[in-house]
Amino acid sequence: MANATMVTEFLLLGSPEGWDLSFLYFTVFPMTYLGTLLGNLLIVTVTTGDLNLHTPMYLVLRNLSVLDMGFISITVPNACVNSLTGNRAISVAGCATQIFLVIFCAYVEMLFLTIMAWDCYLPSASPSSTRSS
Repeated sequence: MANATMVTEFLLLGSPEGWDLSFLYFTVFPMTYLGTLLGNLLIVTVTTGDLNLHTPMYLVLRNLSVLDMGFISITVPNACVNSLTGNRAISVAGCATQIFLVIFCAYVEMLFLTIMAWDCYLPSASPSSTRSS
């Protein structure tokens, strides 16, 4: 029988052992998280409620805000719980899921930003440049 070791969890490294920053982490992370959620929720609410902002650029901005709320919700709540409980382990499946979701959200965000850049860069079709048959 071959010698095989199966890894089932990873240990998260944080601050050095002598420093107890768990309370600081548990107060700073949720405040940043709530601030980000409220700011993005405000953007979504304003761009949805105001009829003057129903343009493609604000649609992409609204989608970026929703994506940002999802982006921060992937890691921060788990970090807060781990900081409060002192749990330094994360399962392999949990780690893989977080990595996949962060990379996916980063890819979609770059896609949205590219769309916004193309929208600003390309000249809009003016009525004088189109021919009527």
